[in-house]
Amino acid sequence: MDIDFGLVERIAEGPQWVYWWTRVIDTSNWALLLFVYFDRRARWAFLAWIFNIIVILTIYNMFGYVRLLGLAHILAWTPLLPYLLYHRRPFMEENWTGRYLYWFMAVITISLVFDYIDVVRYFLGQTHF
Repeated sequence: MDIDFGLVERIAEGPQWVYWWTRVIDTSNWALLLFVYFDRRARWAFLAWIFNIIVILTIYNMFGYVRLLGLAHILAWTPLLPYLLYHRRPFMEENWTGRYLYWFMAVITISLVFDYIDVVRYFLGQTHF
């Protein structure tokens, strides 16, 4: 399989808000590295990120820059979000890791809304962005 890592460049060719939103997602994922040593929840989120990368690159290399890419987030974050919600504590009782995970949950929730819409649109025949 010839792997093409040009996905970020393809995203940058589209609307700027999409590009910057994906930068927020990526930065939020990278920030998990600050917390994986201290918190099991952060480790699960980090593993979901690794899974995401593998699935996104696989879909991208098989189908190109299509709406189906949102499936990676759906597969990784749909089960992760309830897990994080169940294991959260009240915000003021959380440590820095837990407070960060509140941010992370907000980011993946917003992303999942877009992802579910994109995947439905893909299966309705609107395959490309």
